[in-house]
Amino acid sequence: MHKLPIVMSHYTVGTGYETEVRNLVASLERLDLDYVVLPIESLGTWRKNSNYCSVAVLTTLQKFPNRNVLRVDADAVFHRVPKLLAQDDFVVDVAAHVHDFKWHRNELLGGTIFFRNTPAVLRLVDCWATECMVMKPSLRNPDLLQALLRSGQHPNVKFGELPDTYCKIFDIMRNVQDPVIEHFQASRRFKDAVNQLGAGDH
Repeated sequence: MHKLPIVMSHYTVGTGYETEVRNLVASLERLDLDYVVLPIESLGTWRKNSNYCSVAVLTTLQKFPNRNVLRVDADAVFHRVPKLLAQDDFVVDVAAHVHDFKWHRNELLGGTIFFRNTPAVLRLVDCWATECMVMKPSLRNPDLLQALLRSGQHPNVKFGELPDTYCKIFDIMRNVQDPVIEHFQASRRFKDAVNQLGAGDH
């Protein structure tokens, strides 16, 4: 068994995410899991705030060079210890659940993403952060990561799929039983308010 990754999340201060992240932290502490939660000031829009996760992942990998990182949304709750990520046969570099929805097949879900702390992964995440924050900031960060993984530009990064129990969306994945990590889609409730909060910045 290897050491479990450090769990990382970020949230926008002055929004409903402050409450959501307390639930995440409570679940992590109940399971005695190491974590880092980064508060940020709003960058002006919900999309920019969301895409900042790429920068937060890069910062965490650099700050903890001897730890792998499990990035989760601020509205996540851990029900069980993610033991899969510490198993000897778990050897991938980046992992996420890829789901088939009725409206979109083979979608990489960004709510839970594992990153092994290697030079190749650091280069990938650095490119991801540039795509998210500079090159294509209007696009969804999971889509940008999936595109990079499929591009062939990072051949030394091995991608693996996490089971659906590691990224259960509470309502549209009701069939997933006994989840390890569950997501509560706070964006549906807070996106408009966050965008209005940033409207004064423009």
